[in-house]
Amino acid sequence: MTFIDSNKAKRKLILDIILLNTSFLISIFISQPVEKIVERKYMFFLLVIINIVWIVCNFYYKNYILSIDRTKYQLITGLLKSIFFQLFSVVFFLFWVKEDFFTRYFVSFYITLLIISNFVSYFIFLKYYQIIGKSIFDKFE
Repeated sequence: MTFIDSNKAKRKLILDIILLNTSFLISIFISQPVEKIVERKYMFFLLVIINIVWIVCNFYYKNYILSIDRTKYQLITGLLKSIFFQLFSVVFFLFWVKEDFFTRYFVSFYITLLIISNFVSYFIFLKYYQIIGKSIFDKFE
């Protein structure tokens, strides 16, 4: 397995965490008024949980190990699996705390924003590798 650059993978992890937190906060503020958000402080505990779930899932599915041996399909399925576990962890947490206030709109906004931001981020990241001449997918195209 030939690795491309571990510093770029670290930058990608930081970018993904920023996108994850931004998606979470935007979906909270879109779905509910600020007074209710301040009232229910455990939603910020959910923010910590989803950050941990995101990091663990992405390292488990090796989404930050960019190697010559990985295909676009493997990267995209790893991303989709991580997003699925995000959805599962958010819904499980909301049922566990018996929260009915943040259910439907929050979850739909959050997952939609997460999918859009991460897919755009991944495709920009992959195009960046192709621009600098280190395409990790040359042998598959």
